[in-house]
Amino acid sequence: MIIQLSFGKSSSCNYVKVLNLCKKIGKFEVGKFNVLTLEPADIMNKWDYFNSIFHLIKHWSSFELIIDGKSIFEYKTKSDFFYAIQEIKYCYHNYESTPDKEEYCKCNWGCHKLSSISQSNYGWRKWYQYGFWKNEKHWFIRKEQIYNVLEEESKIKHLQFCPCFSMMSVKKEIDYLPNIIDISLDKNWKVIYKKGFENGLYKSIPSSIEFEEYKEPIKIEREYHKPVPLFNIQSLIDKEKELNDYLLYGGTKKEKNNELTDEEVNQLIDEWLKNKTQN
Repeated sequence: MIIQLSFGKSSSCNYVKVLNLCKKIGKFEVGKFNVLTLEPADIMNKWDYFNSIFHLIKHWSSFELIIDGKSIFEYKTKSDFFYAIQEIKYCYHNYESTPDKEEYCKCNWGCHKLSSISQSNYGWRKWYQYGFWKNEKHWFIRKEQIYNVLEEESKIKHLQFCPCFSMMSVKKEIDYLPNIIDISLDKNWKVIYKKGFENGLYKSIPSSIEFEEYKEPIKIEREYHKPVPLFNIQSLIDKEKELNDYLLYGGTKKEKNNELTDEEVNQLIDEWLKNKTQN
């Protein structure tokens, strides 16, 4: 990839400064239109120079950005290009700073910036959604289509600027995917249906598959017990008999007139029973 920054003579007070900066990065030709020719490595290795030059000339009416021979004049498109490269620069800086460089890029398709298709079974747009039915049981994965989508995304995001990025590495990740998913053998997949006509009939037609982690049904062993009554009826009957015996044989007038509280009655019954047992 070849990047060129072309600009004419300017009345800006920064014009001379820009000329001096351009001489320190890439190949620079001075003329009626000054042209700075850069490769991705020039920008990554001398980012501070590129950053300064771009921001100094971005509003100049003569500034033209040329990417592989294609001219770009629109301010927004030029700015989008710059900020896309800046994101790559920051990501590459993190890669350079990490002690475990081999693990850093082990993410979605081997790049933090590729996000249009998820390599995992979860996400917004998943890899297994790119496929077709060969028959009722077999779902074929369109690996070529996945590659084309990711390649187009890499171009839009200018990922070729990253020294670590390679579509060959992305292709290897795609090759690891299964060619066929047999839903009759793997319980983790379910069929997605859509309404449509088939053989003249309007019905539900298999359209795709969805990953759904299969879990064995949990069997709950139930233990059955005899119901426990809220009140022990026999205990209440015995308590009433004890109270009648107490009032009949040993209760005072106050007690017989039911002027005691329940707590006092229970206490007196317990004392009476204790004395009765001792005798």
